Amino acid sequence: MEASLGRKAVVFLVALYFADCSPVALENICDPIGGRYRNFVFIKSLLDNGDSFCGKTFLQTPPSALRYPGSPSSFANGSVISLSPSVTGNGLTFSILPALPEGVSIGTGNGVISGTYSSYAGLAQTYTVKASNSGGSVSYSFSLTFFGKPPLKTGQTQCWDGSGTSDSNCSLASSSGQDGKLQNGTTPSFTSATLVNSSDYITTDNNTGFVWKTCNENVPFIASSCDVPSGAADLTWVGAGTSCASLDSGNGYANKKGWKLASVKELSTIVNYFTIPATYSAFFPGAAGGGQWTRDSFAMSPSTDAWYLSLSEGVTGRTSQANTNRARCVQGGNIPQEMFRDNGDETVTDINTGLVWQKCGMGLSGSVCQTVVSSTSMIWSSALNACNTLSLSNRIWRLPSVSELKSIVNFTNTSVPINTTYFPGVTATTGYWTSTTVSASVTEAWVVHMNVGSENLLKNDANKASSYNVRCVSTGP
Repeated sequence: MEASLGRKAVVFLVALYFADCSPVALENICDPIGGRYRNFVFIKSLLDNGDSFCGKTFLQTPPSALRYPGSPSSFANGSVISLSPSVTGNGLTFSILPALPEGVSIGTGNGVISGTYSSYAGLAQTYTVKASNSGGSVSYSFSLTFFGKPPLKTGQTQCWDGSGTSDSNCSLASSSGQDGKLQNGTTPSFTSATLVNSSDYITTDNNTGFVWKTCNENVPFIASSCDVPSGAADLTWVGAGTSCASLDSGNGYANKKGWKLASVKELSTIVNYFTIPATYSAFFPGAAGGGQWTRDSFAMSPSTDAWYLSLSEGVTGRTSQANTNRARCVQGGNIPQEMFRDNGDETVTDINTGLVWQKCGMGLSGSVCQTVVSSTSMIWSSALNACNTLSLSNRIWRLPSVSELKSIVNFTNTSVPINTTYFPGVTATTGYWTSTTVSASVTEAWVVHMNVGSENLLKNDANKASSYNVRCVSTGP
């Protein structure tokens, strides 16, 4: 009631002030000695309006109580972002440090943070927003997490039960939780082979930003395809790295510099686990199966061994650097550094993929995952069921696909190829099931082994009747 009476009083005073004023329609409103100018300034002072007027900003009340909502503070890749501040003050201008990522911005006039984050890698950052006017400023700091893109779909579209019986439509109960039924992940997106400089062919990955030489080194592009490789395409590990680096000579291959032999993680982004050769032939035409060198040396014997990836099926393993394999060169983009968050509820979030993982393997518990509470290994069908029925942190769980499980593998570790700070309790004898059937041998499923000293880390010869360990995954955030 008092506020209403106060406003009525202001209106009355304004009306009284102008009651005897003569029309000044032709008068310059911005003339500081003119009546219209004085009238507007008087009204702005009564209404506490400090907006700019005639190029001048009048004294404003300093802003205060700037806040942003505490939730949501995490955003799935591709989701719509909209965060509105609460603040006291008028005529405010907003700024933010550090700069927001591409696709996300702040309204300088209203402080609303909006947009869509769609970058390949994740980002967790503390930001400080400042709201200012002529009377002063106020700042507020808070953390935002933008999740990267989920791992690529494996390419599998069919299902098979534990004995290898086909369920092409994935409609049977035995297909629940299988990779072919769920088909989770980011859809591969490539730009077809593009000709540059009359002889240089490149294929661009629209998800990662990687630019690939369309053909393996020493394999020419002829008649819309990479020609049948000759013996010259088979290189030692050192020779493969040297050959890719040589593409930087002159103006660079396809006018690009920074060519390098692909790493395991980079090469994995062009693998299709449902075809032979295990890649996307529409974008890498004429690709042959067999071993492909990676630039990653083997951590336990870096001077003699290195990692390779076979496009015959997708196996990842180690071999002597003196052996010969093909080389595929890549330019641009970056595989993000590991970025995990322990959620304090027996789950771990991968910021780079948005996936939420079971911290301890199935059957283990405790802060370091060394307390055995039930069986830790099981056959493939039991692994699927164990994840489908897992009750943890109010999430829906599943057995991860081969692409999802491979996304938390670290090929530079010398003990076990996983970050044991976030995933403790893993030993070198541990192997983990995936939900992806080996399409060329449907009684088998892909397994990730934790013995980095073995020949193959990612294997495709695990019979579904064998027993392996289980770590479940959930779609985040």
